[in-house]
Amino acid sequence: MISSLVLMSISIITIPYSQYIPQLYTCFWLFGFGSGVYVNVKYVWLIDMWQESSAPILHLAGFMFGIGHTLGPLIEKPYLTGEQFAALDADNRVALVAKNISVHKSDILSDDSYVRRHKLMIPYLICGSIHILGPILLAIIFNSRRTSTLDSTKLKIVQNNDNTTNIHNNNNNTKNNNTTTTNGSKKLLEQMPQQKLTMIILVCLLLAFFSASESIFFAFSATYFQYIPLKLSASSAAQLVSSMALTFTISRGVAIILAMRTTPQKIIAVFLAILLVSMVLLFFATNSLTLLWLAILLMSFGFSPIYASIFSFMGRYLEFTNQLGTVLLLSANSLNLVLPGLLGAYIEVMPNIFLVTLISCATFTY
Repeated sequence: MISSLVLMSISIITIPYSQYIPQLYTCFWLFGFGSGVYVNVKYVWLIDMWQESSAPILHLAGFMFGIGHTLGPLIEKPYLTGEQFAALDADNRVALVAKNISVHKSDILSDDSYVRRHKLMIPYLICGSIHILGPILLAIIFNSRRTSTLDSTKLKIVQNNDNTTNIHNNNNNTKNNNTTTTNGSKKLLEQMPQQKLTMIILVCLLLAFFSASESIFFAFSATYFQYIPLKLSASSAAQLVSSMALTFTISRGVAIILAMRTTPQKIIAVFLAILLVSMVLLFFATNSLTLLWLAILLMSFGFSPIYASIFSFMGRYLEFTNQLGTVLLLSANSLNLVLPGLLGAYIEVMPNIFLVTLISCATFTY
């Protein structure tokens, strides 16, 4: 976990220094690889520690993630310049792309690409420096726990030096008791292999389409806001994204309370219904700033607690192992291997592809 967080921090800091597409892809790959390892270990670790009481803890972890997600756009907002290409009408954009004219030429952009990249180095350095505090804190916790464990072990050895035989017998009895307890408290679907497999497959499909919807919404919404008929500036789009992150965080805080009072499946059902309403509103919000605000805030509120609730739901019926966590996360990110490339290639020319893809993934989720 520490290594994955360090890898993510380094990739964040080096992103603005990428002058070529392969370099940028390498940074994104390293960040994604580290993120995948960290998320997998985090969920397995928390569910293993808290078992049936893991739901509020998972939402608390998500709540802290949401705080960081809120601060990110606020940090980068003063350093964004946007591009004049977004202000062109649809016909001119299509014509420019068709002629393969670079959007970085002086007659389209007011800022040189070098200047824009140099300005972005500052917020990425700030975010990377904050991010690296995570592995430092984990290393401190690990070393402190290891030291205290070694000290207590040495003390027990000194105190019980003459009773090694009794200790050995007691350990054997304890192991037998633990085995009996573990076998006697197997989770429901661990004793039903066919139903277990069916549940894993269905949850994998749910995660695949839900994660695709969430990733598309947060990754491409800022670009979408600049190319719809409202033609928001880069700074205004960043403000919307920051508000989305704030709502996302508030929703995680609400989910902590709900998780202590109700079941994960009820949380999933309610917030999926909220998402359905928000997507209908977003469809009609391309010409109304007020409706756009309402739609994106409602959608951010709806997306927030579902992911953690799905893992909490699985942990109630299955033993949540590293292998199961890896399968679920691979499924969750399967569609993200394809869809971002598709949207990235066409969203500036056909902004509605954002809505079509988002609503399609959400439909399969339901």
